[in-house]
Amino acid sequence: MKIEIANPIYDVVFKYLLADLSAAKLFIETIIGYTVLDIELKPQEKAEDYISDEDLAKLAKLPLSLQRVLHLSLFRLDFLARIRTESGEKTVMIEIQKESLPNDIMRFRKYLSGLYADKNAFYPLGTNLKHPKKVGIPIIAIYILGNGLPVIKDVAVLKIDNILYDCGTQKVIEGASDYFVESLTHKSFIISIPALSGRRRTEVEQLLSIFDQENKKQDNRYLLELDAKTIPKKFDLLLRCLKKASELPQIRKQMEELDTIYDELHELLQFKEYYQQEVLLREEEQRMLQEEKRMREEEQRMLQEEKRKREEEQRMREKEQRMREFFELQAVKLLYAQSKSVSEIALQLQMLPERVEELIKNFLDERNPE
Repeated sequence: MKIEIANPIYDVVFKYLLADLSAAKLFIETIIGYTVLDIELKPQEKAEDYISDEDLAKLAKLPLSLQRVLHLSLFRLDFLARIRTESGEKTVMIEIQKESLPNDIMRFRKYLSGLYADKNAFYPLGTNLKHPKKVGIPIIAIYILGNGLPVIKDVAVLKIDNILYDCGTQKVIEGASDYFVESLTHKSFIISIPALSGRRRTEVEQLLSIFDQENKKQDNRYLLELDAKTIPKKFDLLLRCLKKASELPQIRKQMEELDTIYDELHELLQFKEYYQQEVLLREEEQRMLQEEKRMREEEQRMLQEEKRKREEEQRMREKEQRMREFFELQAVKLLYAQSKSVSEIALQLQMLPERVEELIKNFLDERNPE
């Protein structure tokens, strides 16, 4: 038998579902694997409580519709629940976070840190009523990712558990529970909606088939069409809630409004991606121009260096020439003073006779100017 339900990928539908505490109890205990004895919904803080002043200033400059989608892109609900575990009954905080846009890890962390710091998330321990020791209520976090995990893409439900190891023996400490450990660490369940496609192996996957987007109606993305036979009878309450949500005009209207907002954001993100690519191209062009300029300057520097070397070599050659001429003149003077003939001087100094005569004429002209 086919049944049509509202698509809980939309936050308004999921919130409507969990507003029914019986449905929330059934949903949560199926995920965490413990019987939920009692449950209550905690008052929700404003999204602005987890956004920095700087980000708020940036947000204020955006169109109102985009401000809304950024606030709505990460949906959260907190429950206080009493559960039954292997070691007995205990009170825990259930943090459910569901994202509609690509994972914003910092916002997940801010929400969770807010829960750790919540002054109401502690209980007194001991008999000293005047100054009781405050112990943190254990936290169980459930993350529902509309876009899936970035690396582990083929796992539909990921469980992160607190397992205590004795580092000395390398053995697991079985059945141990310590309020200090539970106050500072928490169990987590990460649900990757894209990885749910067609998977019905466990009761958890059968429950989460209500999120499987493969079941969207072709002509209406706000509705999922499920085969009721594939879903255990114990989840009929959830199906009834989602069936009722599909029939409420105000729910449909809010889904349509969200789609309009997300479409605007999608266009903005596309423009942002295009703009970033343009910026990268311009930066690359600028880098290439600067590199060309650097190469031209380097080439100019090398040319100037070659010119300087040539000029220096020319100066050295001229200096050597002057030194050679000076010594030739002095040698000719000395031999001429000894009454040596031109041919004798040329032979002894290995010079051309004409050069010897020229030098003799020059120094005689200097000695006896007219």
